Amino acid sequence: MPTSGSTRMNLWALLIIAVLAIGGILAYRFLSASNGGLTPGSTEEPVVIRSDTVPIGVLDVPIPDETVSGVISVAGWALDEVGIDRVEIYVDGVYLADAAYGSPRPDVAENNTGFTNAFNSGFEFELDTTQYADGIHVIQTVAYNKAGNSFPLVEGGGISVAFNNQSGDALFNEDFEDGSAEGIGFSSDDSWEIVTDEDSNKVYQVDNRNGSDYPSFSFGLDDWRNYRIEYKIKLIDSTETNARVGLQFRSNGVTYYVLDVGDAEVFLGYSLKDDGWQELETQTPVIERNAWHDVLVDVLGDEIHVYLDGSELQSATDSQIASGWVMLFATPGSFIQVDDIQVVSLEN
Repeated sequence: MPTSGSTRMNLWALLIIAVLAIGGILAYRFLSASNGGLTPGSTEEPVVIRSDTVPIGVLDVPIPDETVSGVISVAGWALDEVGIDRVEIYVDGVYLADAAYGSPRPDVAENNTGFTNAFNSGFEFELDTTQYADGIHVIQTVAYNKAGNSFPLVEGGGISVAFNNQSGDALFNEDFEDGSAEGIGFSSDDSWEIVTDEDSNKVYQVDNRNGSDYPSFSFGLDDWRNYRIEYKIKLIDSTETNARVGLQFRSNGVTYYVLDVGDAEVFLGYSLKDDGWQELETQTPVIERNAWHDVLVDVLGDEIHVYLDGSELQSATDSQIASGWVMLFATPGSFIQVDDIQVVSLEN
């Protein structure tokens, strides 16, 4: 039967009401979800991520100043009240990858009871050191929380670690921890002594603040040709404005290459006779006093490369001196400490 005009109008009105009702339900659900899932009259608080917190944590391994090789674990823990989003790994200031986060750390949970996520706060990354040149490198770990705030997990930003994957023979190694100083061809002035530093490590020290000579110690053989020398130095408060630690390499006492590291400059040169040093290169990095610095020198053929605290500082080409032993010395007015000396053959 044909419908009347009024009936058709009623049908259209019902259809419009139904559409409006459905739209209202959808709009309510959208607004409810955008308000943290709250419904009118609810007593629950919305989930709010605080923006004023920063992560805390520790890089457990590797240990500062240790020598490593192959694939090593970079691991520790990180916590934040709003949760950890990621832990980034850097080598020499360059981003490498995010660490795997969430491994069990019952020790951290026991000591951080105020954090609900403390038990699964561990992170770990497998770092392949063979992908980097041998020498001192700086490893950094930075934790980010879910609010986007970040914090480095090592005081000072990172730790220095020696990568050593080359297959050469160890020629000399002395860390003084057994209370003695010895090794192939070792000889020392009496003014050098083994002492215990503020970190309970045994180090080799000379106080030459009132001296006018160059107290030294030497080691090695006349036929040492291609090798890597690595050592740590600390310039302690001194009467001199330019306290320095010197290194002779490929030395026979008269002819030698010399690296002179001071808080004013780093000088690389050579001596062919007793008429002074001839310059190869001079740089002026910041050498902080009362802090350890890592020095590494590669001498291979006619190439010399010098690294300071993990970064290449100097390079030179010179073929005038072919072989010789090694000597470390202090300049007049200097008060210095030396530790962790290693020499490795680069013949292969």
